[in-house]
Amino acid sequence: MVDYKEILRLTSIIQGQGTIPRDESDRNISYNKASIPTYKLVKENDFIMHLRPFEWGLEIATREGIVSPAYTILRNKVELVPEFYRYYFRSSSFIVEKLTGITEGIRDGRSINMDDFWLLEIPYPSIPEQRKIGQFMDLINRQIQIEKDKLQAIKLVKKGLLQQMFV
Repeated sequence: MVDYKEILRLTSIIQGQGTIPRDESDRNISYNKASIPTYKLVKENDFIMHLRPFEWGLEIATREGIVSPAYTILRNKVELVPEFYRYYFRSSSFIVEKLTGITEGIRDGRSINMDDFWLLEIPYPSIPEQRKIGQFMDLINRQIQIEKDKLQAIKLVKKGLLQQMFV
């Protein structure tokens, strides 16, 4: 029998981008191949509690792979719209109002009390409402990116004009 951990790619969690194959990331993370059997399976649309969720929220898995056993994997047991929860788990209301209250320790030694985490009340709007909110937030983010691209183009024009002026 083939162990799925031998055929799945090691995966890195990139804040705000989801998961990518570790060998495609710009990070140089060393690991002991003998520890791979302890790695956890992550499926697309699972949520991953990375090492500092009290700063950045939870990340969504954008592909299947295996991740370090240091991460907590959250897999839905009920129907949900991943895009809605991707925004919710990164929202300041979730991070500040929910996670801050269950964070233990100081500075780099902080961690989430998982017994308290499992008791958190998480909103569960209807599926159509989750879908609409997720789509709306995606639309806003696309528009933000369009505006950032426009700003970058204007900055390039400005740079070119300044170079021509002082030649």
